Order: sequence, then C-alpha cells, then structure tokens
Amino acid sequence: MTRERAKEKELILLLRRHNEQNYPKLKTCSIVIPEEIIDILCQPQKRTNEQNVTVEAFRKDAYHQLCTISKAILTKQQEKAKQTRENRLSNDPRYVKHFGIWIDKTHPSARLTRENYAFIDSVSTLYSYEYARFLIEHKKGENIFVDDEKQKVFYTEKFCKEHRERCLRNFDFNMQKFARIDHSEFEKRLLSFAKGRKFQQVFSFDDLLCTSKPYEIENVCGFVYIMVLDAYSQAYIGITESSVQNRIRQHWKKTKSFDRLIFGNENSSVLSIDSFGPLDTTRLFVKPYTEDLKTPLEIYENICIRTFGKEFLLNRL
Repeated sequence: MTRERAKEKELILLLRRHNEQNYPKLKTCSIVIPEEIIDILCQPQKRTNEQNVTVEAFRKDAYHQLCTISKAILTKQQEKAKQTRENRLSNDPRYVKHFGIWIDKTHPSARLTRENYAFIDSVSTLYSYEYARFLIEHKKGENIFVDDEKQKVFYTEKFCKEHRERCLRNFDFNMQKFARIDHSEFEKRLLSFAKGRKFQQVFSFDDLLCTSKPYEIENVCGFVYIMVLDAYSQAYIGITESSVQNRIRQHWKKTKSFDRLIFGNENSSVLSIDSFGPLDTTRLFVKPYTEDLKTPLEIYENICIRTFGKEFLLNRL
C-alpha cells in the first residue's frame, strides 16, 4: 500500500468514527498524520502489540481533536441562530425582553386576566382512580365519574360550571383585596425584608445567581427567591435546589389545575403564583443559601414567609 493510499484510508476511518457519534458531521478531516503512523500503516508485515498501541493512541487523540472542531462549529452555528433570533424578535413589536428572555406580550398567558382564568378542565387531579371508585360505590361521589378503560377520574359538567363560578368569585375577591393594599407600605416591607435578609436584586436571568446551580458555588446548597408582582402589591417567596432561572420559568409555564385553583374557602383562598403570567413578575430578589446557616432550607423558607407578612404574599399557607 502506498503512503498516500494509507493516509487517505486512515483519514476516512477517523472521519467515520467521529461522524457516527457526533454532530455536526464533518465533511473533511484536517488531522495531520505523523510519519511514524504512516510507516506502521504501510508496512507489509503484521503489526506488533506496541505498534497497535501507538496507532490506537493516535486515533484516540485524533478523535478528540475532531470532537473539538465539531463542537466549535456547533457553537458558532448556535450563536448565529441566537443572533438571528435576537434580531428578528427585537424588530417584532409583539415581543418584549423580560429578565433577559423574549416574551410575546400579546399572548393570553403573558399576564393574568379574568378572561384567561379558570378554564374548565374536567379531569380530576385530586382523586385517585381507586378512591373515586370507592366513593361512587358508596354513593358519595356525586360530582365525579370514572373512565374504567383509561382509569381516570372526571368531574361532572354541573360541578365544573359551579366550580368555575366559585373560582371567578375568588378571583374577584383577591383583586379587591390587592386594590386595598397601600403600595408604599408593600414597598417599604419588601425592601426592609430584602435588606435585612441579605437578598440581592437581579435584573436578568443571565445573572450568575440565576444561571448557577447550588453545587457550582462554593458552600451554597440552594437559593431562596422573591418574585415581586408590583401591579398587585404582592410577592412570592420560594426555594430551589436547582437554578433560579429554571424554577421561575417553571412558575411561568405551569398552569394550576382547574380543581386546585381554590385552596380552602373561596372567600379566603389566595391566588396561586402559577396562575400569573411572566409579565406580572416585575422584580426578582435572590439569596444564595449557604450550608453554614444550619437551618434546613425548607424551614428557612417558612421563616421568611411567616415574617414577611401574609397580606403581601401569594404563598398559600
């Protein structure tokens, strides 16, 4: 085998090994094959174990080099796509940048309104199939029925209509309560609490406090965050052992189940934070929770909730 032919075959092999397991697939291979390797590939006699080890070591190193190249290409493609998207959305009047991400302000879920609240969903999230069957068999499940094939529980049409009316009355109750709050008192309480508990205000999800996971910051085991909804003079205190960005966006994307909209009584139930839209959250405060504070994260969250003042909070106690 000629040296050129040996070199060509080796480059094809390297390229195939890479493309079978990586993206984007490379069309050409720019790896420089040392003369020592070509000598081994061209020799007519069987390779020694030592020569096989030398060739495989080269191939492993070449594989990593190709992975680095493809990763750089992918990063460049992603950056280009991101910039293209940024340019497109920045010129679209429907979109607004909110905490560093683009939000369609015309979408019904962007903000909470009475019109987009309490859509009927007859699927029950409160009853298990087995318990529902038990209630029905004992004549105590007048508001529910089951689908035995799917093993799911559903509410009757009558119950759904009545429950939606209760939810809307509760919505009105909360809005009236929010309107009576003196926003200056809320602001005073918020800033005093944030300063006293050493929370930091963040303005973008690109902030290190939002993108980091606890284990990525020395001695940090979690985060406590405050979502501020200025239009309602309300806040929500939460905790996460993941990144703050992911947790906040879960709140924004999640929809509270229809049968869980009321927590307790319709004349006292607090609206769920998951019912509000992303544009309802106007400020964000974050506190890294360090291991030397000793109090478990969940208990510290409860302490914060009970000392902030329930009239200013959307936390359901």
